[in-house]
Amino acid sequence: MTAYIKQGALLPSLELVATKRDPDTDVVSPVDLSLATSVTVVIWRPSKNGDVVIAGPASNVDFVNGVAGYAWQAGETDVPGIYSVELRVLWPTAGLEVFPTVGVARLVVDASSANYYPTP
Repeated sequence: MTAYIKQGALLPSLELVATKRDPDTDVVSPVDLSLATSVTVVIWRPSKNGDVVIAGPASNVDFVNGVAGYAWQAGETDVPGIYSVELRVLWPTAGLEVFPTVGVARLVVDASSANYYPTP
């Protein structure tokens, strides 16, 4: 999954879907996040030593169907580039689970056209 946003923009919000593949049937299904103790969105820049850039609580877009969101705050999309994104889910009895379960999701913060075409 790759999400895109323009540099400096606050919309659209980031949405991620937690899914799991059944090893027996190879069917991919959403994970019900509604019973999680916490769901956190973690974003980092791989080219910058992997330092976490953003870590904040996910919003409940549709937790029953595995959909978590993140509302951008001022300044969080100011630096263009390619970022890695994960959902870190804390379950009351099983501990920490990270989505996607294989690899990472990507976020592309695209340079604003204002950098190239300033307003007169």
